Amino acid sequence: MAVRHALTIALEAGFRRVIVEADCMKVIHHLRNKIKESSSFGCIIADILALVEQCNPFCFSHVRRTGKRSRHYDQMMVWVEDIPAQLQSFVLQDISFD
Repeated sequence: MAVRHALTIALEAGFRRVIVEADCMKVIHHLRNKIKESSSFGCIIADILALVEQCNPFCFSHVRRTGKRSRHYDQMMVWVEDIPAQLQSFVLQDISFD
């Protein structure tokens, strides 16, 4: 649900070039392969895939939970352009891993 929420925010803000990073391999696998199931999980995947059609280009990326420490500071935090001061050191460390 976090991916769907983040995509909705990005699209409403006018972004069309989007990269989604998630630590759940099942979600990334279903999105990359456009797998839809008849379940509540499948409905969420279908919603995300419908949102992705509005993006160009688009990328799904799997990251390990330990790979991106800034993401775990506050999982529901969304920022555009400027990095919040309390996350700057974490983001700089994450960049050094790439």
